[in-house]
Amino acid sequence: MRFHNNRDFKQIPRILLIILLFLLILSCDIERREGELYLDTLHSVIETAAALHPDIAKVDSIGTAAGKGSYPIKRIIITGSNLKKSVVTAKPRVLITGAVHGNEQVSAEIAVRLAEYLIEQYQAGNTVITVLLDDCEIHIVPVVNPWGLVNDRVKINEVVTDGRYTAAGIDINRDFGLPDPDPSAPSLSNPDWFHPWYGGFAAKESRILRDLCESERYILSIQGHTGAENINLPMDYLEYVDAGEDGNIDYLDTYIPIYPLMEKFAKNYEASLQSAGLDDFYYIEGGDWYIIAGSFTDWHFGALGAPGYTIEYDTVQDRVSEEYAESVWQEHKDALIDLLGITSNRISGRVTDIDGNSVIALLTFQRSASDSRYLGERTEITLSAHSDEVSGYYHIIIPDGNWEISVNEIGYEPYNITVNHPGDEPDEPTEQNIQLSSSSKY
Repeated sequence: MRFHNNRDFKQIPRILLIILLFLLILSCDIERREGELYLDTLHSVIETAAALHPDIAKVDSIGTAAGKGSYPIKRIIITGSNLKKSVVTAKPRVLITGAVHGNEQVSAEIAVRLAEYLIEQYQAGNTVITVLLDDCEIHIVPVVNPWGLVNDRVKINEVVTDGRYTAAGIDINRDFGLPDPDPSAPSLSNPDWFHPWYGGFAAKESRILRDLCESERYILSIQGHTGAENINLPMDYLEYVDAGEDGNIDYLDTYIPIYPLMEKFAKNYEASLQSAGLDDFYYIEGGDWYIIAGSFTDWHFGALGAPGYTIEYDTVQDRVSEEYAESVWQEHKDALIDLLGITSNRISGRVTDIDGNSVIALLTFQRSASDSRYLGERTEITLSAHSDEVSGYYHIIIPDGNWEISVNEIGYEPYNITVNHPGDEPDEPTEQNIQLSSSSKY
C-alpha cells in the first residue's frame, strides 16, 4: 500500500482498530457457533434414537430459551409396549433433566446417554429395562438452559458470560420460589405442609419447566448437576437436625412420610458409586449441604408433592472430552437405573363412575403415625394424589403400610377403602381401582 500524504498515513490506526474489532467479533461468533454445534449434537443424539425407534420414543420441544438464538428446549419421551397406548393408560411419568446450569455440561451428557441406553437395552430385551419402560414413561430434558450451554465462556460486550445463568442473568435453580410465609400455612411443624408457594419464575426457562410439571404430574424427578459428587434430597432451603442420642427430632423422617423411602434409595446410590471407586461420593439431606432458596426439587416436592433427587455427577464443570463424559456415565449408569426402581413402590389405579367413565379426583392417603412421640397430638400422616384428567389413572410413590384412601368429590358419594401396601407381590405396584357412585344430593 502506498501512502500519498500524512492524512493517509494517519488512517493506519483506525484501519487496525477496525480489523481488530472484526477479529474480536469473529472470535465471539466462532465460540458461539461451537456452542451451537454442541447443542445440536446433543439434540441429534436423542432425535436419531427416537427416529430409529418411533414405537417407543419420540422427541418434542417444550419451549424456547430466552435470549438471542431462541434455542429449543427439547424432550425425549421413552416408554415400552406402545408409545401411543401409554397416553390412553396414563402410565406414571418420571422427569430427568440436565444442564439446568448451562456450564454443567456433563449432566447433559449423562442425560442423552441414559436415553440411548434405555432404548438400546429395551430393544435388546434387558429384563430390568423392559419392566421399567413397560411400567413407566421416562421423560428426559437433556438441556434445560440451552442459551447458557451455547454461550458459556463467550465474550459478549467485553464481559465473559457464565453459562450457569440464562440470557437474562437468572440462575434457574434459584427461581422456583419458597413456601408461603404465612405462619398459619402448613409447614414442617405440620405434616400437611404441601401447599402453594410464592415468588420465583422470573426466568422463561423456569416457567417452561413449571408448566411441564403441572401438566405431566411426574411422580419422580431427577435433576442432574456437576460441581460436586453427591446425591441430595429436599428440602434445600432448610437445615435439618438428625435424631440421635441427644433425642433431637429428625424432622424429615418425622413430618414427611415418604422421606425414609427416598433416603433408602439415596443410600443405595451412594453405596453403588462408592463400590465403583468413588469413595468420596455421598448422600446428604437438603440444606445440610448448603442452604439455597428456590430450587426446582424443593418446589416439585413441596408444591406438587412429587419426590425428587438432585445428583451432582462430577466435580468438573464446563466442556469435557467425549471419553471423560463416557467414563462418568459408566460410573453412574447402574446406580441411575436402580434409582428409577423407586417407581415400583407405589399405589396405582383408575378412578371411574359406575359407567366406567374417567373421573378427575383428589385422593388422600392416611395411615397411623409410626412413632407418635414426634407428632405431638397428631396421630395420622397424609399424602395425596390426583387422577389424570383424561384417563382417570392415578399413581403415588408411597411407603409400606395400611393406607386409608379417601375420595370426596362433588357429585359423588364419599369413598373410603383401606389398602395394604405392598400387596401379595412386594416388588410390584399395588393396584387399587376406585368406582364412585353418583350422589342424590346433587
